Amino acid sequence: MVEQDEYAPYPDVSTDDPQMENGRFAPPPSPLPPETLPTPEPPPKKRSGCWMGIIAALVILSLLAFALISVFQFGQNALSSWTPPWATATPALAEAGRIAYIGPGGQVYTAQPNGENRRQLTADEFPYQFPAWARQSNQLAALGGGGIVSLTDADDPAQTVIYQGDGQSPFYLYWSPDGSQISFLSNSQRGIALSVAAADGSSEAEIRSFGTPFYWDWLGDSRQMLVHTGAVGEDARLGLLQADGSVEQIAPPGAFQAPGISANGRYWAYAEDVGAGQSWLVISDTETGEQWTERHTGVVAMSWSPAADKLAFISGLQNKNSFWGPLRLFDIETGDVTLLSDNFVLAFFWSPDGRYLATINTGDINRDTGVNVAQWTKPARGIEMKTAVQPTPHQFNLAVIDVENGTEEQVVSFFPTGVFIAQFLPFFDQYALSHNIWSPNSDAVVLPMRQEGESRVKVVRIDGSEVLDLGQGDMPFWSR
Repeated sequence: MVEQDEYAPYPDVSTDDPQMENGRFAPPPSPLPPETLPTPEPPPKKRSGCWMGIIAALVILSLLAFALISVFQFGQNALSSWTPPWATATPALAEAGRIAYIGPGGQVYTAQPNGENRRQLTADEFPYQFPAWARQSNQLAALGGGGIVSLTDADDPAQTVIYQGDGQSPFYLYWSPDGSQISFLSNSQRGIALSVAAADGSSEAEIRSFGTPFYWDWLGDSRQMLVHTGAVGEDARLGLLQADGSVEQIAPPGAFQAPGISANGRYWAYAEDVGAGQSWLVISDTETGEQWTERHTGVVAMSWSPAADKLAFISGLQNKNSFWGPLRLFDIETGDVTLLSDNFVLAFFWSPDGRYLATINTGDINRDTGVNVAQWTKPARGIEMKTAVQPTPHQFNLAVIDVENGTEEQVVSFFPTGVFIAQFLPFFDQYALSHNIWSPNSDAVVLPMRQEGESRVKVVRIDGSEVLDLGQGDMPFWSR
């Protein structure tokens, strides 16, 4: 059996925050203090190198002191979007859904993506964090005041208290597919607790399970969950959690964080510990029992297309405790694995139509990607570990990959906010299930960026033609 730190499914970070459980999946910090940063440049040319030491150091610094983002020292030019030669004129963003974010005073705001019809949904003495939209409705929920509130996005907003923590504040929430329930995590004497509450506040929250750390994906019935708790070893679990709290064990979990369920519910993805220090990516067909398996190095992070049976994943080729690395795509229909990007990818997010993947990368190219292809029910092949190369520092990039034709374009370079670096990126695979950065039309993403000493909400067209500034704010997410 592998030692727990052999394949830790998260970056190895630490903090003195009493809400943090062993430095993993902690509550987001308070609103950031003012700080002065140089402003972003257009995307730099790609340069070879391993970013692992630099990125790990940034995450640690962010968790310990979120005001220290200025350590990046990445340039002096004003924020601008890069217009690639293939970009064409596009209509202005208008009523393509709405964006919720944390604005001045730590309150919840919503607005159209062009900044019009702005609403302030809360006006309390305490700050809120991580607003999340329910699917197919104008309801959202947010963490605040030691509890969770449900909000109606309207000119006369309604507010309902869903949960009050009584000293055990929740730090992450995730709506059920049907919008009737809100699942959330909070700290307890037994570790991290997963609870479920009625979204209309009609009943008390119920604790379903415990585990540290805790990751999950809802099944389409809004009753069951595919859960992964613990790291690896005897305390780790991978199973199907029922509404009554019972768990049907599936396999000993390997080196990964959040499991994934395909859009049609048929395929499950996770990593399995097969012993002898080996972790394998597994895609299981719940109808036929067939499995596709592939050995991976480091930690593997995965996400299903919302429109097809395709799984995107990254794994840490150059560091056994991280998932940062090249991006690949597994196609259920063909059984092929395709290398989509050899950039040093930190996180990725599917567009609603399943055509694009937005990635956050450093611009560095992983020369030793060791692309390998595995097939259904056949022995898998491993990826060799390669020697790390010293990095050349520069700012983060937003890139967009067109999955249909395989092209990748660097769209804009930016300085992320402290919350984005410290809380969102290390757990992007879980947040991608519950919080959406893409427009409903799959033509833009929303991101928090540091500019002139403050956090700003920016809407970025994926063709690079436009960057809209919605004003001061952080933690922006698009309605579904």
